[in-house]
Amino acid sequence: MKVSPNMVPKLLLRLDKLERGDVLLTLGSGKMSKAIALFSGGEFSHSALCTSPYMIFESDGETEIGHKVLKTVGYLHGRSKLEQYGKIPGDPVRGAVYRHPEMVSISPQQFEEALKKAMLESFGKTYSKMARLARLAKASTAVQWAVDLYCKFDDWRLSKDAIPDAFCSELVARFYKRLGLPLFSEGKSPEDVSPNDLSRSNLKPVSDIVFGTADVKSLAAPLDDANALLKAYETHDPFAARQHSALLISRSVAELQQLGEQMRSQTHNMLGSVINGVLATLLTIQEHLEECALLGHRGCIRRGTNLATRWSGLVAALPTIVSCVDEAPGKVPSMLRQVGLAHDSFLRCVVLLQSQRLKAQSFRATGRWRRQIRRGRHKILREGRSTLALHAKMGRWVGSL
Repeated sequence: MKVSPNMVPKLLLRLDKLERGDVLLTLGSGKMSKAIALFSGGEFSHSALCTSPYMIFESDGETEIGHKVLKTVGYLHGRSKLEQYGKIPGDPVRGAVYRHPEMVSISPQQFEEALKKAMLESFGKTYSKMARLARLAKASTAVQWAVDLYCKFDDWRLSKDAIPDAFCSELVARFYKRLGLPLFSEGKSPEDVSPNDLSRSNLKPVSDIVFGTADVKSLAAPLDDANALLKAYETHDPFAARQHSALLISRSVAELQQLGEQMRSQTHNMLGSVINGVLATLLTIQEHLEECALLGHRGCIRRGTNLATRWSGLVAALPTIVSCVDEAPGKVPSMLRQVGLAHDSFLRCVVLLQSQRLKAQSFRATGRWRRQIRRGRHKILREGRSTLALHAKMGRWVGSL
């Protein structure tokens, strides 16, 4: 049985010659891929890390950072062994495999540990913000400015669900940095490495591993694999998508916690103002009591004494009010309402004192002056009642919070 030409992609990868740690460099068929290759000064636009002969780990800008399967599309019976050919994800128009000459010194345990750290850092996240790539463009100042402007516009359109991390070559360079295998003699940072920089690094090209369709004929068809998970892995990593959802939930929880901290901070600031107001009002009440004593009106003295007792109790309860912000935030509105009621009581005492002072003056006045004093006294009482009504509405609003 032969493979139909329609089933064979443009490029084929010799899977049986692929090794862990190999770097797959490709050029996509789209305009953006060609632009990346142009501005990075080479023939490639994307890079991926081969974690095994059948799987790559990559950040491609289309799906979450994760693994993809190199699907087997056919076999050839070679002279010494069975040649296995696979499809490169994305169906690129150009490809090459590069290998580090010192990779043989890395044990499987070291490789797995570095891969585990790479996945913990990046798995399930999304492609880097484009603005980070603009500075890598090898072009004139004017062109670089235009590229930077376009990248910033592209970032502005970024989805709210995006969790930007590394771009493709940065992910590969990070991995090699963890392995302790230098890619460049000058010690280039991973965020400064483009796909074409990798082709000019300490990595060496591997021959006879990427073939065009015309170079490989009469492929024997592979067995039909009905495993749905493996089929999903051909285009994206389903577990990376699941991890992305988990990261979004974690980010939302963190944002809610931060919002809660901000609200608690604002409540603390508000309570600080309330406490300063309570202490300042307590000093004013002491002066008010002295005025009540000088006036000698029993009602004013009794109200003033009760008022002083009430405010002294509020001052004693201030530490409890502050602790409620963190321990029982639901109690804060009711305690603020108590402060508001105490303010109303103080206002009543002030209105009563002013009214009684004017009343005492009216007994000594005659004719027109007595009428003016009465009108002034009535005005004070009206304004006091309207202010108290407004305070009552505000108190009910605070109590409904």
